[in-house]
Amino acid sequence: MALNPNEQAFFRAMEAVHTDDTPRLVYADWLEERGDVDRATFIRLQIEASRCGSDPGRKHLLEKQADQLLRKHYRRWTAGLPEWAMQGWEKKKWHFTRGFPDVEWQTGRQFLGDAGMLRERMPLGQIWFTSLGRTAPRVFTSEHFGALRLVHLCGTRLVDGDVAVLAASPQARQLIVLWLSRRWTSTPAQANRLTDTAAAALARSPNLPALKFLSLASYRTVTVAGLRTIIESKRLANLQTLELEGGSQCPGSPDLGTAFASKRCQLRNLRSLNLSRRKLGDEGVIALAKSPHFQHLESLDISDNGLTDAAVVALVRSPGLRSLRRLTINGDSRLTDVSAHAILADGRDWDHVKIDSHRMSVPMSQAIRFKLGPASPQEMR
Repeated sequence: MALNPNEQAFFRAMEAVHTDDTPRLVYADWLEERGDVDRATFIRLQIEASRCGSDPGRKHLLEKQADQLLRKHYRRWTAGLPEWAMQGWEKKKWHFTRGFPDVEWQTGRQFLGDAGMLRERMPLGQIWFTSLGRTAPRVFTSEHFGALRLVHLCGTRLVDGDVAVLAASPQARQLIVLWLSRRWTSTPAQANRLTDTAAAALARSPNLPALKFLSLASYRTVTVAGLRTIIESKRLANLQTLELEGGSQCPGSPDLGTAFASKRCQLRNLRSLNLSRRKLGDEGVIALAKSPHFQHLESLDISDNGLTDAAVVALVRSPGLRSLRRLTINGDSRLTDVSAHAILADGRDWDHVKIDSHRMSVPMSQAIRFKLGPASPQEMR
């Protein structure tokens, strides 16, 4: 198939503004002018469907129309694409989003071998890597890595040196979402093995100015001191979502909450924060409640931190947390109806509240669930 340089320019424009549909719609107009009406219509239908969150009936109709066109032209629209890139999708079929095939599951070797070919045929904005190992340094310095806006690196056998290469690579400058949690599956051999050294490399990196989402969860070898380097990093000040979920063997202490209240905290644009299972205790959560840096925080998960009602009351009454609309506190068995009363009596328009405690009365638990718990935190993202 002959490659059109005009199409290449469109694809690069789509990569540059991955979440903006404008270049895709301009490309659809260009296709229609050239006589490819069905392809243009398909792109427009999928884009319109992606915007119909509040109208499921309209969304279903648009998706049905798009699927009819995809069935008609499937072979032509997927010609030349590697079969391995369909891994993970039901029935080994390509899945399209906003007009183009998704290429999500990929090893380091596959990326190095085929990323250039894929980018000749489509925009390449996100990758969920399944394995990297020794290929990681070459992947992170590849010119094609620079096309990515979302990268999933959980459970890809990374070590500190790999993250140092990523942090030093100019190809990372366009990254918006970076998943770096220890595992993605239950396979220990695939787990990342990162320490405070990796956290410090990210914190010092001049190559992550666009980063808005960072997940650094479940590491036993990233200490509170290592997490503090993230919290105090001026270079990561644009972060809006920070996932630091811990675990029974993960480091944590009230000092982590105190770090967010410190004058040295640079993460003042956070919208979502996960500090579950970090041994915060009441002291750490009350410190969070006193932080002057959370004016924009909308979602907070502090599950399984050994809390009492005092911590919940402090959060609800905090003048610095008036933007908070989603609160998750599971696994803290000492919470009582006092916490429920404080939340229900609060005047804000909560989107979602989930509290799980056997000391809370059934009527109060039901009141929280039915009035304030329509969806899970994952569904709210």
